[in-house]
Amino acid sequence: MSFLLEEKIIRKTREELLAEMPEYVRAKMELTLKSPNLLRWVVNSIEEAGVAGERLLALTIYLTGTSRLLDRPLSVIVQGPSASGKSYVIEQVAKLFPAEAILSATEITQNALYYLPTGELEHKFVVAGERPRRQNDETAQTTKALREMISAGELVKVVTISDGEGPRSVTVHRKGPIAYVESTTAPEVFEEDANRCLVLHSDERPEQTEKILAAHAKRSSGEMSSERRGEVREEFKCLHRCLAPLQAVIPFANRLAALFPKEPLEVRRSFGHMTSMIETIALLHQYQRERDEKGCIVAQPEDYFLARILLDEVFGQSLGRKPAEALKRFVARVRTFTGEHTAKKLAQSMNMSERTVREHLAELLERGVITQSTPARGPIPAGWMIPADLSIREVRDSPLPSVLDVCGVDEEALQLPEMPADWTSADLNEVPF
Repeated sequence: MSFLLEEKIIRKTREELLAEMPEYVRAKMELTLKSPNLLRWVVNSIEEAGVAGERLLALTIYLTGTSRLLDRPLSVIVQGPSASGKSYVIEQVAKLFPAEAILSATEITQNALYYLPTGELEHKFVVAGERPRRQNDETAQTTKALREMISAGELVKVVTISDGEGPRSVTVHRKGPIAYVESTTAPEVFEEDANRCLVLHSDERPEQTEKILAAHAKRSSGEMSSERRGEVREEFKCLHRCLAPLQAVIPFANRLAALFPKEPLEVRRSFGHMTSMIETIALLHQYQRERDEKGCIVAQPEDYFLARILLDEVFGQSLGRKPAEALKRFVARVRTFTGEHTAKKLAQSMNMSERTVREHLAELLERGVITQSTPARGPIPAGWMIPADLSIREVRDSPLPSVLDVCGVDEEALQLPEMPADWTSADLNEVPF
């Protein structure tokens, strides 16, 4: 068999790498991992590391990377318009993981994963670039290996090589599993890819822009120290190396399955996303959780409570057809422009990109709340009729069962991180940690 197919990278163990880190950093991170306010520290420190706002998005991406230690890691696709900051958030969160945990690439070609050195993909956090907007058969074929790795946790391919012995077949076997994240400006992603991942959205509100500008100003004025950002990244890397790759069990999993939605069909994969998120939160809290007789971490009701907060909006959209926050904000603005308009005219009037406006109009058309008064014909753009009473059905009830129903524990009895008094705020970026 060719040397290329069997090349293996020899690495130091987690314990060896941890021992090389400064003792005071190790001591601080061990105390942090034992703190009941661990997730609050994570969220606040991500902000110190340079991510302005986007608390929900950043935390979910961080937990996705942490899930690489599990047998069934999480995968995420972050959607959002160009310049919304989605790639920046991914890049900054990725910098919080040690080098041995990350495989980062701006582009992954169709067969690239098959020919990485043996062991290069095992329990890695794969941070990809931006997915092409064009969705066609060629793009679908390019992402096939990623789909297989995300679903099966391994890749197996039989190829023909030619060497001194002549042509012969060899088996290329690359083990995972991987945690995965990528971004895209495409309004729709191949269903085969999307239902294997949690689909998140960046925040394009003016309030988020204000936070980004304020953070830029602090860096430019010297108020935000680059030295401190470097210290935070080293703390995160140490914290991750402190985590043993243990598996978690969910004692209330059967009850959760019984109460989980049974349709649409995507539920079959969504349930796996939920259990992986619960396991990841338990894994991060391994210094605070009990172990069973096999040494597995035992997830607590608190872990489901936190997973439910993080995934409620995601599942509300994928399982309950709950409109995305961006679409609701668009409706609130566009309803003031009654009558017939083109996407370009609306974009100019609303100071939005024409592409984003077209995407929102297409979704509203699909929901049956607006009509296309004239179809596009060559250079003549489509006309859209905006009714004066434009609205979209708000789905207020969560598709996810309550903590009380699943775990038999009232939320008030949970041991949770310290939270602001208004933690139930509808603003998704006001994460209660």
